[in-house]
Amino acid sequence: RDFVIDPSKNVVAAWDMHTSGQLILLPWAYSSSAPLEPPYNTYYPQLGEEMQQAMLESNGVNYDPIRTSSFCTCSGSSIDFFHSSSLPGTPQTIGMGWEGRGPGFSPPASNIIPAGQEQLIATLTLAEQLF
Repeated sequence: RDFVIDPSKNVVAAWDMHTSGQLILLPWAYSSSAPLEPPYNTYYPQLGEEMQQAMLESNGVNYDPIRTSSFCTCSGSSIDFFHSSSLPGTPQTIGMGWEGRGPGFSPPASNIIPAGQEQLIATLTLAEQLF
């Protein structure tokens, strides 16, 4: 927690990665009805769609960008933490999640390299937005 909120560390984005499905997870996880404040109510969906397109073009695999609470509602998620951890007057930390190729929580070895390639493409897409 302290590392993330320390402005001298310049944490601008964080991934919460899993393997159970092909999803790009956006805030919020704790509630399906909590509004996502502007400009993030349009920023996250747009970024998710850009990542989706980049991964689709890379390996032909579709990842759906969805609000995390549409997948599972939970409190204390790292996605919500990273999104809400920025201090006043500092840049917003982008908090997003990742559900990889699966299936389930124990994917076959044959999915490891393609999933890593897709994660790299998504991360580069995010980096292009931030820098």
